[in-house]
Amino acid sequence: MIDYYVNEIHTCLKNRCWFAALSLTLMLPDICGEAEYPNRQVGERYISWYDTYVGNDMKQERMHEGQPYLSGEIVYNLRNTFFHQGKVKINPSKVKDSENQIDRFILVLGDGSVLQTMTLTVNMGDVWYRNVMVDVSFLCTTICDAAKWYYDRNREKIEDSVSAVLQEWLLEETSPLDSASGGSDPIGDALIEKLNLSGQNIRFHENVTDRLKQSLGKDGYLD
Repeated sequence: MIDYYVNEIHTCLKNRCWFAALSLTLMLPDICGEAEYPNRQVGERYISWYDTYVGNDMKQERMHEGQPYLSGEIVYNLRNTFFHQGKVKINPSKVKDSENQIDRFILVLGDGSVLQTMTLTVNMGDVWYRNVMVDVSFLCTTICDAAKWYYDRNREKIEDSVSAVLQEWLLEETSPLDSASGGSDPIGDALIEKLNLSGQNIRFHENVTDRLKQSLGKDGYLD
């Protein structure tokens, strides 16, 4: 599904659906992090995967030592505030690395042609003011490229089964699901497997997909 998500992110960016693209993008390190570090806590594996495949390169590319950059902690912090509060902001108290405890985070809604990232660090005596500005297209594309690169080399670690089908498939004589299961009924097969594991003697033989198609009228609603 990584390929599908990446394609949809690019479609969102092309159509200026900035926040839809951002939400899907911030999910990718969750998927890849779980595959790479299955025994770690969510935050730890998210940050570790991001830093390994994205953040460390950004750290090397910054102009000055000690300058803030888009680290795994910052992106994970953005993910949490965006998903749970609907806000595009960073809470510096949740960032352990002192150089990345930024005071202001600004997301630029653009295509990355004018600006990619920019940091402003001002030293006012013993007080540092850190400002980070990042273009949403640059952020999304950078994470997408890393996730796609990782997925292409670690497909065996990522389970692609998703309980989602296109509406059009329900009305076709044959669907990709049928082809993928060698012509058998995948829902019925799954039920039989579950019955076997539970030790039940009853068996499920009816083709669920065909039954569903028969129940659908021409208008697409259940009879």
